[in-house]
Amino acid sequence: DPLKDRLIPLINRIQTYETHQVQQDERGAPDLISERRYGSDEFWWIILAYNGISSYRTLVEGVTLKIPNISTVVSIVTENSIRPSSIKRVITI
Repeated sequence: DPLKDRLIPLINRIQTYETHQVQQDERGAPDLISERRYGSDEFWWIILAYNGISSYRTLVEGVTLKIPNISTVVSIVTENSIRPSSIKRVITI
């Protein structure tokens, strides 16, 4: 996903985070961790990217994760998303 590729370096610069120790029921479930920490399961990929994790299988009980500040994450995603006004329309006759 090109948007995620563009966002990951920006997200990795976030300096404010909390730690989270993976629980038994969260093994291999970054979406569950995202739901519990952010109130939405949509940010699972941010947790993995921020921690340099390429596979959800490495999420095992006891692993300590850094959970980036959600307001900073939302700000980065919002500022770097495609805005409808920036899309050029092509009209063919």
